[in-house]
Amino acid sequence: MSVLRYIQRMREPLVVRDATHDDRFARDPYLTGLTCCSLLAVPILGRATLRAVLVLENRLMRGAFTAERLDAVKLIAGQLAVSLDNTQLYGELAALAEQQAALRRVAHTWLRAKSVPRRCSAGWPTKWRHACIWLTRR
Repeated sequence: MSVLRYIQRMREPLVVRDATHDDRFARDPYLTGLTCCSLLAVPILGRATLRAVLVLENRLMRGAFTAERLDAVKLIAGQLAVSLDNTQLYGELAALAEQQAALRRVAHTWLRAKSVPRRCSAGWPTKWRHACIWLTRR
């Protein structure tokens, strides 16, 4: 759809009274055979990058979308951008939590395999004997 490419390039909201008669979009195969098509398109920007495009269309009447409706849709688009960012951040957090849990499991398994001897060797250096005594008391 040429409207999506237009928004991707311009990164600004767009209100089109009738896309079937607008030179920018009239040749779009998506609009072929339609008598009229009002469009309102808003880029969804998150962290200064284009995340999505919200496109509203009305095939029943020309001029269905106005500047007043654009303001309301821009507000919704802003909330959508925040929701997309939160979803991505939550996914990253969940992945990090899983990685940490896996590392803890590996460390626990390794420690069990390399368990501290019950009796500390008398031949060990003093600082190791103190550490051994501390670990065995825990």
